[in-house]
Amino acid sequence: MTASLGRYWITFAAIYAGAILITNVLTHGFDLDLGSGANVGMLFAAGYGSAIRFVTDNKRAPDAAEKRKLILGSLAISWLISSLGIVLVASALGEDASRGLFELLPRWPPQIPPPMAGSKSPT
Repeated sequence: MTASLGRYWITFAAIYAGAILITNVLTHGFDLDLGSGANVGMLFAAGYGSAIRFVTDNKRAPDAAEKRKLILGSLAISWLISSLGIVLVASALGEDASRGLFELLPRWPPQIPPPMAGSKSPT
């Protein structure tokens, strides 16, 4: 029996957005440097919250197909929320500052340096 996953994606999005908001308020309000560990913690909290809701609602763990859909949907939602945040910050900073912000983002596709002369390629 396959469960409808929309409510769990909404739960993930709400928890993730709330965690981002709270973390940003704490980080900027108290001038804290939390590093990248905070980002992992926010994703973990959102995933855990949506998983708990799934198990509570369905009285079972998700099957393999549901797990795959939950993971891919949550990944897409985290990218969407992060992209939206970048756009909001860039628009709030203005054109000159946002140009500098986008210059900090990595190039896509990433530049791969050529192998050094005389080095053997791994086989």
